[in-house]
Amino acid sequence: MSYYKLFICSLIFFGCDSATDPKTEKPEIQKEVVNNGISYTLFILKADFAITDSLAMKLQVINKTDSARAFWFANQQQYGFELVDSKDSLVTSFPRIVQPAPSTFTIQPSEGKEFMTTAPFRNIYGNYIAKGNYRLSVFLLDNNSPKVSLQINIK
Repeated sequence: MSYYKLFICSLIFFGCDSATDPKTEKPEIQKEVVNNGISYTLFILKADFAITDSLAMKLQVINKTDSARAFWFANQQQYGFELVDSKDSLVTSFPRIVQPAPSTFTIQPSEGKEFMTTAPFRNIYGNYIAKGNYRLSVFLLDNNSPKVSLQINIK
């Protein structure tokens, strides 16, 4: 019986080690745009998706200047994304509804802020979008940043 326990413990130990080993994690795909000393970087885990997958994305904003930078918004939602098809038609976007209350944030020199969201590949009506190639663009709202874009494929 003790060999069995040792065997199970070994499986758990080595199984957990291989599951959390950073060498086995997939690298992120990223795109950076620098504008007026501010770095805007979009991160996604992969570029090829199944239609039933969800799209997890992160926008990282870093102040590379020597002074603080304030961002002002007309509502509570501060960032968004667009998914555009190969015909340049907007297929889905975020936010769809915003809270009409002003908001702001300030980034000190060499500091940053991250925005993360996960969205299914569905349109405003809840239907799956068509399979194909798309341009994903993530940005701060109210023209506070350039759009940072990556190409993705939905199979």
